[in-house]
Amino acid sequence: MDLKNRITGLTTVPAKSLAPHPDNIRLHPPHQVEQVRGLMDEVGWVKPILVYPHGDGWRILDGHLRANLDPEADVPVLTTDLNEAEADLLLATLDASGLHVDVDLDAWQRLLPRVDGPNASLRRLIADIGRKAEPPPVPTKPISESAKERNQRDTIADYEGIYDDVVIVFVSDVSTTTKLSEILNIDRKGNKRWRFIEAQTILQQIGPIESRA
Repeated sequence: MDLKNRITGLTTVPAKSLAPHPDNIRLHPPHQVEQVRGLMDEVGWVKPILVYPHGDGWRILDGHLRANLDPEADVPVLTTDLNEAEADLLLATLDASGLHVDVDLDAWQRLLPRVDGPNASLRRLIADIGRKAEPPPVPTKPISESAKERNQRDTIADYEGIYDDVVIVFVSDVSTTTKLSEILNIDRKGNKRWRFIEAQTILQQIGPIESRA
């Protein structure tokens, strides 16, 4: 795989010279700010702020919280040659992709005794990670009917009160849906999962059918 290297350098600049991204989607509540501050007070800078060219300077792509901890300090930055469109893509996905990873519980249990936080904010951070790493509890009660299932059942019940019989056709692929829609002249506009059509209309569309003895 031949991937482009978009990193152009590692340097140090005043934090106040970096422009925050106006569309940064990441929110940092006060307790998280204190956790990051506590971690950096303990180990220092190990992850540069990720930036890309903007005007005559640099705009932050990742690291807004760290850059704001001390605007007067000099901070390490990892510079890139990304354009605005590429920066937007990364801004939307850079941290979010990590939210969907699975956790190796055995590795976490081995690591946990070695990372007891030296201060209260770090201990809270480690506890939060531990709670997210734990497997979800096994439900003790049967799973109740979902709102979607309940709505579908009620819809069918409504039509059963009007018509003598109700026939449901299940379609598992788009091509079949397209063919049926063309044959029966069904409107496919919108994102509809349920479509209703009277039997008389179907018979009119497909023409006369010879009765079978």
